[in-house]
Amino acid sequence: MGDVRRSSYQDCTNLIDAAALAVAKSPAGAARMPWTTKLLGGEARVLLLLAQRYGLLGLARKGEGAKQTFKYYYSRNAVGNWFAEIWPMWKVTAWFAVLSFLGFGCFAKKSAAGCLVVGVALLLVFGPRAAWALRASVVAAPLTHYAAAREALPMLVAGALGGVVLCEWAFVLPWGGAGLSAFAADLQALLRGLLEPRQLWGWLWNVLVTLGVLAGGSFLFYQVLAIGMARNWLDTAYRDGLVVADLEPGTWFYRAAVGQRNSYAGLCAFALSVLTLSAIALPFLS
Repeated sequence: MGDVRRSSYQDCTNLIDAAALAVAKSPAGAARMPWTTKLLGGEARVLLLLAQRYGLLGLARKGEGAKQTFKYYYSRNAVGNWFAEIWPMWKVTAWFAVLSFLGFGCFAKKSAAGCLVVGVALLLVFGPRAAWALRASVVAAPLTHYAAAREALPMLVAGALGGVVLCEWAFVLPWGGAGLSAFAADLQALLRGLLEPRQLWGWLWNVLVTLGVLAGGSFLFYQVLAIGMARNWLDTAYRDGLVVADLEPGTWFYRAAVGQRNSYAGLCAFALSVLTLSAIALPFLS
């Protein structure tokens, strides 16, 4: 477990335990989480019980009363671990924007050292977070106050994949020197490129188009593929007797409960697999 005290955030996952206990004792009673004034609906109650039973949500708090702020984590055992922190869509997009900009610039300059540095950064920022999210995001993310936190899952995976591809390009592209001297020379060339308006706008355009496609694609892919993930967790909830309230129509658990399926899920999964394998193979085929 990370040391959240360094940032003045204190582990308060016990609040999740208390809320889950209140729901279990009185399934029809009024229940809410401390970071929102909205009452928990049927699906949220089931998600809360799942999160508490399987340790899928960690919580840290700073401040008291109206000034308190919260951080959320994909596991109760990962509180304080930056790599397991749940991010809203805007934060995932912002990190992706910055690193994509640098990645496009390094690739345009054919900078092997730059591709390696940015690739490793992408892997560090998105890789562990994507691994945590693949297991817990369906349950944990909706319990936060963040907008579209669970829909960011495909973008987290895409960021990690981008890191792998850039590291491959670093292996394929020629190196202009050795070690830090090569990276320093490539970084200087990249920074000089920022002063060239045509090149700068070209990189910005690539980043904006990529972000638009990925943000939209992340949301759409999640809509197509999430029903299967929701069904697995709902089956677990039924098995453990955690479905203590009626599920609201339109929620993911309700769709899974009534047997709703997405006929495009298999096709999208196949297309995603093809794109992933193609992206990984492209550097070595070039």
